[in-house]
Parts: sequence; C-alpha cells; structure tokens
Amino acid sequence: MVALALNCVDEIHRYASDALAQDDPWQAIETFVWAACEKLAADALSVEALSGEAAGEEINRCSAALTGTIVELARRARDAGEVRADLTPEQFETIVRHLGGAVKGAELSGFEWRSYVRVVLDGLRARS
Repeated sequence: MVALALNCVDEIHRYASDALAQDDPWQAIETFVWAACEKLAADALSVEALSGEAAGEEINRCSAALTGTIVELARRARDAGEVRADLTPEQFETIVRHLGGAVKGAELSGFEWRSYVRVVLDGLRARS
C-alpha cells in the first residue's frame, strides 16, 4: 500500500511540476488542478495519500515536495495578480489538497465533481 500511495503522490507532484513550467500563472494553476482532480476522482488511494492518511517517511518527504510546488504555483499566480490577494500561498495549497476529498465525496453522492472544481477555481481567482 505504501508503494502505491507513494506512486500517487509522485504522480500528482509531476502534474504540479509540469504546470510550474508553464508561462501563464493562472493556466498553470488550472492545468494542475484539473489533472490532479481527474486522478483523484479515479483513484481513492490518491485521495488518501494526498490527505496524509497514508503514512511513511518517504510519503511524507514526497508530500512535502508536493506542498512546496503547489505553494510556488500559488505564489507565482498571486504575484501576477491571478490569485486572490487575501489568500496566502499556504492557504491556497490547503484548499487544493482538500479538493481531493471533496471530489471523491461529490462523485460518491452523484454530484458532478467538475462543477464543484469550477466553483472552487472561480473562488480562488482574483477579480479583475
């Protein structure tokens, strides 16, 4: 189970790292969030791994690296005026991590989770 959880966290971290390489800060956020949510909707273990329910030193290390990358995505987008100024990058990261459980919960209850993610993204984005 630890190896599978580690693989899940690594995969989501790759999504975040790939998104960080994009030029447009808001597009990077959207690319990451949609890719991560697709993974989380399809894989209950990913939700557990992302939420910290899967334990282990290696998972904790990879999870910390993922946290750093998500915080950097948020910081870059906030500095560009694309993410709400009243959210710290760390708060943004926490909200994004909680999306995993929300996506899974929405799917289990029959609610179309993509609508939920759109609302969350709209709420995170700075108003022009």
